[in-house]
Amino acid sequence: MTLTVIGVVSIYLIAVYSRLVTIEDGIASAKNSFKEVMVENADLQGQIFETATDESLRELAVSRGLVLDGDPTYFEVPEQWLFAIQY
Repeated sequence: MTLTVIGVVSIYLIAVYSRLVTIEDGIASAKNSFKEVMVENADLQGQIFETATDESLRELAVSRGLVLDGDPTYFEVPEQWLFAIQY
């Protein structure tokens, strides 16, 4: 009887340990994937900042038909709505 209980508990503990190792491997794999995505994201941000120069943005604006307005006009917010804007 005692040997049977020890055997069953041993098999159960082996199964739990195996599942735990599998979960740890999955976590390590997810961490590596996350690090790779972070590096890729940093590379893409670097490319964006390299290409988004003042000159290239002006060329893009001209190609889209945008015009630089030297004296822009703004609309006024009615006073009745000012309370909604304030924090």
